[in-house]
Amino acid sequence: MSLKVKLLSLIIIVSSAVIALSWLSYQQSALIAPNTINPVITQHTNQAINKINNIFEKFGETNQKLMNLSIATEESNLEPIAQLANVTNDAHQVVLIYSISTQTLYAKNKTLPMGNYSDLESIILDQVKSPRNQTKLGKYQGKSALIFSNPILVERELTGLFFNLLVLDKALIDKLSKHTNSELKLSFDGNTLTTDNYADNSYTKTTSFPISQSTKIVISVTPPSYMAIPESSNQLTLYVGAIIFLLVLLMGLSAFLLFNYQRIKNKFRLALIDANSPHQVVNNLKELELPKDWLELQQKITEVVYQQIHQNKQMELKLKQNEQLKKDYAEQKSALKQERDSAVLAPKTKSEFLSRMGDEITTPMKTLTSMLHLLSEYSLSDEPKELLSIARRSSNTLINNLNNILDFSKLDAELLKLHKSNFNIKKLVKETISEYEPHAKAKSLNLTSKMAPDVPESINTDSKRIKQILKNLIGNAIRFTKSGSVNVETEVFSQGEENYLRFRIKDTGVGIPPEAQAGLFDSLERETKLNNSSFAGRLRLIVSKKLSELMGGEIGVSSELNEGSEFWFTIRI
Repeated sequence: MSLKVKLLSLIIIVSSAVIALSWLSYQQSALIAPNTINPVITQHTNQAINKINNIFEKFGETNQKLMNLSIATEESNLEPIAQLANVTNDAHQVVLIYSISTQTLYAKNKTLPMGNYSDLESIILDQVKSPRNQTKLGKYQGKSALIFSNPILVERELTGLFFNLLVLDKALIDKLSKHTNSELKLSFDGNTLTTDNYADNSYTKTTSFPISQSTKIVISVTPPSYMAIPESSNQLTLYVGAIIFLLVLLMGLSAFLLFNYQRIKNKFRLALIDANSPHQVVNNLKELELPKDWLELQQKITEVVYQQIHQNKQMELKLKQNEQLKKDYAEQKSALKQERDSAVLAPKTKSEFLSRMGDEITTPMKTLTSMLHLLSEYSLSDEPKELLSIARRSSNTLINNLNNILDFSKLDAELLKLHKSNFNIKKLVKETISEYEPHAKAKSLNLTSKMAPDVPESINTDSKRIKQILKNLIGNAIRFTKSGSVNVETEVFSQGEENYLRFRIKDTGVGIPPEAQAGLFDSLERETKLNNSSFAGRLRLIVSKKLSELMGGEIGVSSELNEGSEFWFTIRI
């Protein structure tokens, strides 16, 4: 049996015991005579009846005020209803005045439209025929109400009527129930209103308010059920003692179960920590003496460990295959070098040869890069993972260098052609930036891009060559920047009737002295005064220049020593 099942069973047992004790207590209290009920109940009921009586007494006091007010009222003061100022209206007690001359019903701070008498028409007609003060049950705005009406006489002539209404609805009975903290039932003229939780029992008292010989309002008051508990100190002591005992028992058993759970948990933890290998983990788990409900967990952990051992073996096999790929790559590199040297020895045929061998060279390199990428998706330890990362970066760099070499030979042999198509320039820049983010992060550089708002979404030119120039310039910028940032900005400008796209690659690197800037984009045969230049870096710049010129643009640089550099190129769009 699991820990959860044990705790649940214990809670069910304790709950059943408490319910049984409560039922026994109720049965015993039901046998006690009514005269042994706590006197607090009688006091509470009497107080509730007094509060209810106050409501009807207040209604009667208001009636008396209106009778006194009607004696001193003149017709000219009826419409403003200034004399109602001392009478308080609320949601249930409402004071109204009716003017005979205007046939209008007035409320405090409000005049009802002519013809709207809120269901008081019959009383108004009755008073016009026979003026007198009277109290009766009727309707006000569709609700039952206790209605007091009194005529206003000026020189024995009927000029208006005073009304005092007590609305008898569910809201009133709920308000009285809340005010008295009791359950109530209101009965009048065949109608009954009760609170939602009203239940008749032997503790209910009633009070009535006669309206006429045949009509009266009856209110039944029932105290809260918790007050109906008989006074029995022995029973209460037994009840509380039983609950305390059960709670102590529950806490003791829970503590024991939790202690046992923690002890088994520590065994598992030590079995995993003390192991030096996955096989040792399996052996340690087998040596544990565990309860039956823990055996399933032990089996699952053992299966996971065996799966990890199998995966480790597969990783070792993949690493061996990768080492073989690296050897094959070295052999291919050596063969490519020999082919390149042979092509250099034959100046007349080298450009055509390299341009036609482009696919033969780059295809296996791309395949190798793809395999390295797939291999990096496996979960490896830090050392093989670092070796794979170095191999991937080296292969990508080699592919870029080979592409530049091949494109240089094609450009030299005038075999390179542009392949124009519509493409999204913003997406191209974003993809290029994402390819070089790992290189920038490795040097703690901030690589960002900025696109001018007027740059079009789509342009028609060779997207592959634009991306190649960007990669050449961004790669050089990252290489010669030790700290800071590399930023790529794109903007549009016009020159004459032609529109151009300009790319700026700004870095915070070592900078280029003025005397070395002039020969950066020249032939490889010309010497440069740049001390830290390399063949690959110079080749990238030369190929970038020829590609930008092929697309109708140009390339340039501005730099200050130790301040950084800005390389830019343009293309016609």
